[in-house]
Amino acid sequence: MRASKRTAVLLLSGLVLPASCGGESPAQNPDGSGGHDGTQGASGGGDAVGGASLGSGGCADPTSIACPIGDAAICINPTVDPKNCGACGTVCVGNHVCDSGHCRCPSGLSECGYQCVNLRSDPANCGGCEVICLSGGPLCNNGECSASCDPGLTQCDSSCVDTAADAANCGDCGKACTAGDTCEQSSCVTQ
Repeated sequence: MRASKRTAVLLLSGLVLPASCGGESPAQNPDGSGGHDGTQGASGGGDAVGGASLGSGGCADPTSIACPIGDAAICINPTVDPKNCGACGTVCVGNHVCDSGHCRCPSGLSECGYQCVNLRSDPANCGGCEVICLSGGPLCNNGECSASCDPGLTQCDSSCVDTAADAANCGDCGKACTAGDTCEQSSCVTQ
């Protein structure tokens, strides 16, 4: 393979990948904003996932695409990579995860604006988006504003949570699991 000044290659696990990625170049909106689906936009042409053909650019795994990194390229899986979700350069923002090539809220959370929130415990979105607990009690308890938490729930700030299952308070208040992980029996579990 001859490399011109305009073509760079990266050797990864014995693979030589062209940096061009089939002509695709990642671009985010100048202001960093993206769609309401929890993404920051990417541009590119083509007729498959996000403008790059699956398995393109010399990637060994047919579900991977080659994405430019500086003057080189790296193979990624656009169905699960939150920094290249569905296409090179499409970034899942906030606490969204990449699921089947789309930025979505993790299981158990709902989208309010551009954030994924727990409608059962978020005092700023208690039972629904932008339902703020003021009268009826300062705590969000199972989706209702309340003065106290139900048995089995723990008060963490203004929320009533199940620390055995809440990824933001896993095992104890403020002990958050890594993005995309779940909390099971008070322990963070990688998905």
